[in-house]
Amino acid sequence: MPRIIQSTLLTLILLLLTSVVQAADPLVEYSQNIAQKLSRLATVLLPPKPIDGDVGSEITLLVDLNKNGTLNDITIAKPEVNPELAMAGQRLIRMAGPYTNIPPPTVNEFPIIRLSVTVLLNDRHTITIKEVCAIGGYKVVYVEF
Repeated sequence: MPRIIQSTLLTLILLLLTSVVQAADPLVEYSQNIAQKLSRLATVLLPPKPIDGDVGSEITLLVDLNKNGTLNDITIAKPEVNPELAMAGQRLIRMAGPYTNIPPPTVNEFPIIRLSVTVLLNDRHTITIKEVCAIGGYKVVYVEF
């Protein structure tokens, strides 16, 4: 078998194994579900007026969830960047709650999970979810759109 075919097959097998492991990880699935929920809500939850700012500007919200999925805290990373965008992101996070329970085994180790949610200002001057990152102790999981 030619070397290029062997290399391609090996790459495909590794990608397949990686996706199977990620799909089986409860924290990955939890992050994907939250990202999808926020994305769906962001498309129907329009702000009372268009958000001022440069299209493509983004802000990151640090969201702490209790083990039962209730909101513990929201912190805005760099709130001075675009306060209006930050307020719209906070509103989205609050309206999307409560979230589902933190999955085991993560909940057994860490009673609070931190999500890093990055929202950006789209061309309609509303918000779009860019990524959700779940941080459960030593494990960090990214879900990008």
